[in-house]
Amino acid sequence: MAGDKTAEWCFCNQCLRQTRHQIITSHSVSGGDEDISWSHDYQIISCLGCENITYRTRAWCSEWFNGDGSSGYSDSYYPPPVSRQKPEWFAKIPDEIQSVMSEVYVTLQAGSRYLATVGARTALDLLIIDKIGDVGTFKDKINRLQADRHITTAEAALIEAITDAGNASAHRGYAPDAKNLNHVMDILEAILDKFYAAEGRQRKLAAQAAALRKEIPPRTP
Repeated sequence: MAGDKTAEWCFCNQCLRQTRHQIITSHSVSGGDEDISWSHDYQIISCLGCENITYRTRAWCSEWFNGDGSSGYSDSYYPPPVSRQKPEWFAKIPDEIQSVMSEVYVTLQAGSRYLATVGARTALDLLIIDKIGDVGTFKDKINRLQADRHITTAEAALIEAITDAGNASAHRGYAPDAKNLNHVMDILEAILDKFYAAEGRQRKLAAQAAALRKEIPPRTP
């Protein structure tokens, strides 16, 4: 396959969707015997839309077959395809939490379920400390958040779910499946959005509402 310039569909981490890619360069290593042959192609590919560069290893074996009976191959990519996109408001959260969350997204891409869950728990703890300080046990912190009306009872239950999952991963070898890991991230991102992005949106909307009122003609007597 060396020198193959045919464009093909691959996932682009920059475009965040399947796009056509061009093989820029490829080096092939092959071998086999009388019964089996194999090859590994080491390729640099480029998105034809945004020109983002990805490294791909394509493995092929004469013993592999697709459902239609044709010979198949296996691809691996670096960096791996993005499994979860950072929220658009990501830059609004504090730098320390950004640092932890960036590593969480990397571990999600790598399929490291233990590390991603523990990292989510760490990010949540940093959020709470940022808002109310280090005021004792995690239960104490949740009670304080409720007492200070930062969160509702329902939100407290959501936070406890992330905490329990993180503790189970760190101490009891719990590795949530993809569905439950997405639950963890959905909850965490919702809490982060509430504390660091929603308030800014509300202020912007309030300013827009005030400007709108000035343009509305008063009622006539």
